[in-house]
Amino acid sequence: MSNLIMTIKWYSRGLFPLPIYLPILFFVALGQFYILAYLESATEFSLITQMLFLPVMILITGSNFFRSKHLTIFELSLLGSWKRISVSKLIVYGIGLIPFIGLEIFILCIEKNIDLILPILISLLVYLSISLLSSLSSTQITAFMISLVLILLIPISAVSLIENYVNLGITSGLPMGLILYFIVPLASFEYFKTGIVNVTPILGFATASVIAIVIIIAYVFLFERQELKP
Repeated sequence: MSNLIMTIKWYSRGLFPLPIYLPILFFVALGQFYILAYLESATEFSLITQMLFLPVMILITGSNFFRSKHLTIFELSLLGSWKRISVSKLIVYGIGLIPFIGLEIFILCIEKNIDLILPILISLLVYLSISLLSSLSSTQITAFMISLVLILLIPISAVSLIENYVNLGITSGLPMGLILYFIVPLASFEYFKTGIVNVTPILGFATASVIAIVIIIAYVFLFERQELKP
């Protein structure tokens, strides 16, 4: 346990304070307050948060873990265990998201939109799992680009698909609905209210959570079996 705590402290050193973290957090809060308080649009809040605010916060927090394999070898020699490193990264990543989660809960409670808290938490879990898996890439830029595509560009495409459903007046089937709940949980929840996404939030969130947990387990498993081991 003491070794795990030491490893967590080691990774936490690179997490706070990130110079860009607090300014971005401030602008996210400002944008969300404006949408909910002045535009009074939960739908616009959900779409912008899903496609912009969540990916930005995940990428900023995850940038602390996009390391080269050479650095990982150094970390292994210092910290002594592949599993301890992978689990510590997971824990510290979660710690890094706590300020943002606290901000979201505060904003949504103040604006009386507490039904959006769970979809946001599910979205963060999904994006965290994808970001961690992409961090196994060999270089920092490759890991960042994979994360960028999977948690920013693909969700934007998914929302565009949902908008096409709206324009055509059709609804998603069960398979596509479950896929949408994994890619864009918050937006899918919002469009469920209008009948476009034809999957209940309970089923959609449960499916997204299970897939995310499986990805996290795969990340821990694969991290221990990376190509470069001393």
